[in-house]
Amino acid sequence: MNKDKRIQVGIDAWHFKAVVTGVTDVIDFAEWLAMERKYDVYFLQEAIKEEDLEDLDILMIISPGYEFDEEEIRNIVKWVHKGGILLVTRPVGKPEIINPLLKNFGAEFTGEEVDSWAFYANVPDEILRRGDTKKLELIRKLLMNSPIKNNLKAIAEGSPKDKKRPYLLNLKDQDWIIIGSATKDNIARAVAAMKKVKEGLVIVLGVIYLFYKWRFWEKHKHLEEEKDSVLTNYNFIKNLLDYIEKESKKRK
Repeated sequence: MNKDKRIQVGIDAWHFKAVVTGVTDVIDFAEWLAMERKYDVYFLQEAIKEEDLEDLDILMIISPGYEFDEEEIRNIVKWVHKGGILLVTRPVGKPEIINPLLKNFGAEFTGEEVDSWAFYANVPDEILRRGDTKKLELIRKLLMNSPIKNNLKAIAEGSPKDKKRPYLLNLKDQDWIIIGSATKDNIARAVAAMKKVKEGLVIVLGVIYLFYKWRFWEKHKHLEEEKDSVLTNYNFIKNLLDYIEKESKKRK
């Protein structure tokens, strides 16, 4: 890929569904991708066809609330195998909305929520000393191989007041790299993961509100640099996109 060529991102608007009344869509996040990351961003407004994917580097399926038909699934899987990078968040509603697609890559949402309102992308020593050491050590063990964990800590699905919790993933094979973990019934489980699939890459995130409230996290990103800060929402997405860009350039 020419280093001067802009990343081409498609955001799936056809299957998008707002999780609560009053939430419009992910316009703030899309605008940030275009303005700050300098990506070319397109909204896919119809059922996903093969030609819709041809020129895309990244396909983002954020807040899916409507099922994918078999042709759409075939088109997406074929595109990933040829080098596409797919990012999928948890669905709005039952896992069956998105699991038929994810099962092609060896993953699925279980429909369960974790015990807390945040998950960890990394557990540095200072966090380990301040929290439930036993639980945090289990989480850190799952995250040991994460390629994006530098300078990361906890990532909130929402605020404690929102009472929104990340969703769990069931990963079918050892090729998945867990990039986000939390506990369920005192057992460390995957909340976010990535996997190289043939020539492509699949990233699955058990969150939605992180994107709905993107302007808030972006506005307060400076707070994440403070010594006592626990949350690193902005830096989680930044690190993830930095990694995606590197992988995209390899594929071109």
